Amino acid sequence: MATLRPYFPLWVALALILLCAPFVALADEPYPPCDGEPEPAYAAVGAPPNLQVITQEGFVWDAPRCTGWGKGQYALLVAAAATFAHKGGVDALIGKFAAVSGFKVVRYWSTSHQVWRPLFRAAHALSQARPEARRSDFAPGDLVPGPVKHFWLAENGPVGAGVFRLRVLERSQDRLIVDIRNQRAVNPPVHPKIAAGGYRYLFMFERQAPGVWRFYGLTGLRGKGAVAVTWFRNSYVNRAIALYRYVAGIPMEREPPAAR
Repeated sequence: MATLRPYFPLWVALALILLCAPFVALADEPYPPCDGEPEPAYAAVGAPPNLQVITQEGFVWDAPRCTGWGKGQYALLVAAAATFAHKGGVDALIGKFAAVSGFKVVRYWSTSHQVWRPLFRAAHALSQARPEARRSDFAPGDLVPGPVKHFWLAENGPVGAGVFRLRVLERSQDRLIVDIRNQRAVNPPVHPKIAAGGYRYLFMFERQAPGVWRFYGLTGLRGKGAVAVTWFRNSYVNRAIALYRYVAGIPMEREPPAAR
């Protein structure tokens, strides 16, 4: 009896899967653009960010010095690299971080609800690292290398609400690096415990040409629990992309989401 042939050749099916999926780098670890080309590489202008996601139990990363992250164990790392059009200069970019209340407009694709929804229920600046020390938004001139600023975020997700600290690591007309971390430990009910400073974001911007900027972002969960965090992997990817789109001035509900 003749062998029945499949309707598609296997390679065609695999090609369709790859074409429909976001590009995810396969390198062993990310490499931010501290002193060379990044890994993953920058995506082209207007294209979705190239992504690298690591959820590997026992993964230890010695981050390049320019990140300020040092060496540690991570339950999750999300790296995103993109290129975008932006004519406002570094002051407009830093202004998105200074206007803390603006974070309430950030929207992301919720993998659990399968809808676009706000990333934060509340967001406001703080004069001290205490939830009750509410103040008006910072001015762009307040965010300079060195001093630490604090703000309150109530996130729609497993981490919930808490005080975060922001530090500008570098700021010039052609380059900006912003580090954000949780101020205190949190112990979500369905998520591994996160130590103080363990939930962190790094935003790196570099001018490529007039009106064109490169972006490299990191989202990290420092500590153990990679197996449990894997259940939230796609959610963290979408949150990272939502924050990039917000700061870069890109429509946040642009289809398709980075992860379904």
